[in-house]
Amino acid sequence: MRWVKLAGMTTLERLENAVRILASGHEALVVRLVTAYRQQLRHVRPGDMPAELVSQLNAIHARFGHGGIEDHLQGMTPKAASRLALDIFELSCALSQGLYH
Repeated sequence: MRWVKLAGMTTLERLENAVRILASGHEALVVRLVTAYRQQLRHVRPGDMPAELVSQLNAIHARFGHGGIEDHLQGMTPKAASRLALDIFELSCALSQGLYH
């Protein structure tokens, strides 16, 4: 794994910031997912992660679709949006635990 600092932030910081965006604010969850992706998650690449977490990251990226993520996420059910947010949180936890435990 190469540990990359992107725009002054580490991969872990990017994931933690994405979780903060998802957990706060008054916008609908889908809007917060778009914001988290655009501001943080799109900058996290598989090469920035430990090998055992790459498949989780790839699965998350795939669920944002390609191109117009707003259009892709607008059709997402509330249950699917909640599951995606939870998967982002769990990836952040897994990376954090791997680094600090």
